[in-house]
Amino acid sequence: MKNDINNVYLFLVLILILTWLFWIPAGFIARADRPIAVAVLHYTGGAMPFLLTLFYLALRSSANERAQFLERIIDLKRIKFPFWIVIFITIPFLTMLSAGLSLLADKAIGAPLQFSIASEKWFSIIPMALFLLVFGPLPEEIAWRGYALDKMLKIDSPFRASLVLGFYWIVWHLPLFFIEGSYQYSLGWGSLRFWMFMLDKIPLTFMMTWIFLHSRNSTLSAILFHFIVNYFGELVDMRQSTEIIFISLLWLSAVGIFLFEKKIWLLKPASEKR
Repeated sequence: MKNDINNVYLFLVLILILTWLFWIPAGFIARADRPIAVAVLHYTGGAMPFLLTLFYLALRSSANERAQFLERIIDLKRIKFPFWIVIFITIPFLTMLSAGLSLLADKAIGAPLQFSIASEKWFSIIPMALFLLVFGPLPEEIAWRGYALDKMLKIDSPFRASLVLGFYWIVWHLPLFFIEGSYQYSLGWGSLRFWMFMLDKIPLTFMMTWIFLHSRNSTLSAILFHFIVNYFGELVDMRQSTEIIFISLLWLSAVGIFLFEKKIWLLKPASEKR
């Protein structure tokens, strides 16, 4: 069992190293001077979670394990009806609620939300969705939830596994704040939006673990939820006051989920029950 612990943590460390090997140089290259080089380094680094997962599956997994891994990505039946609603409605609902609370708190006039893509570039909604899916949720969640979390739950409680994975997710993103052209670069290192980006990773991780546990370890559930987070974040341009409320609601939701089903979060893995 100790080998299992070492393997999954080595897996995460290797992804971090390989990703940063591409992202750190990209941060030193001016995008205006070498746009192609920056783009290649940026997206190659982002593909490292997916590529290393394939490598681990090929070398460290049996044919049956690889089949189960694939099934957890494509099997729609693993996700029960209530959690389809949770996946697709939670983020839009919390966003709208944040907008309403922000409007009341600031006594503002007019809508605090600007649907920049839907109203100005409606024709780009589908291409944007495909881009956000391929360069984000798909390669990341195949590694984070599909491989790492599935392994971590066998050796640790869901609470501790989620806490570790959430902090890891924060650290993994850091070089992106120095790569011109990335979404994170536009937020600005050390800015309020930088901290808000960092602060949502822990509650989002707990929310995805909760859905994951109730969907028979469905990787698809994590991919879809992560996609909705990214997609709705692009579709809706929030004011900072609205975003602060949104992050607060994410944390309240995560705490509520923990308290509502505290037993499953502190459940000991099979390795500790023997």
